Amino acid sequence: MSGATIANAALRTLRAVARRVRYLPDRMLHRRRNERAREMVRRFAPFRSVVFLCYGNVCRSPFAAAVFDRLARQSPRIKATVSSAGFVGPGRQSPPEALAAGLRRSYKLDDHRSQLATPTLLRGADLIVVMSAEQARAAYLTGGAPRAPIVALGDFDPAPIDRRTILDPWGMSSSAFDQSYDRIERCIRELVAAIDPG
Repeated sequence: MSGATIANAALRTLRAVARRVRYLPDRMLHRRRNERAREMVRRFAPFRSVVFLCYGNVCRSPFAAAVFDRLARQSPRIKATVSSAGFVGPGRQSPPEALAAGLRRSYKLDDHRSQLATPTLLRGADLIVVMSAEQARAAYLTGGAPRAPIVALGDFDPAPIDRRTILDPWGMSSSAFDQSYDRIERCIRELVAAIDPG
């Protein structure tokens, strides 16, 4: 084995360890955040308007909104309008990888066009769901302290997590989209169950 090969392997190992350490608080706090997110949703329900946010509103938030809308329609207790938005680039379609990943799960996202998270949209929401803590802060800055509770979707994950943020698969492989969309589906099911425990 060459010196360069050994150095590359060592570098990969160091990066993996650094990632594990960086997201250790996410893993340690997940159970508490999960309980707090469920309690917040139960306390503020029912919701008339739910807005899903991600950075560009072309990959994660439109898919999350579609999953929530489908599951909410199956619940007689949830009567919310559902929308999604982002912080950059309005009027864009979801990329082909997002469309394909959606179709693999029987969701058609072809008609989606990104929209901006405006103060009006955020102030009119009863629940705001973000993909990362940074987006929660951005929602506060954009909406000027919206009246709606803001929850991180990853906090609803019933499985052990690597990190709190839902992976942004933009520009990545189809397997990254599958990973992200599987987690979104899992979290949305838990979110809907928290809103409507049945």
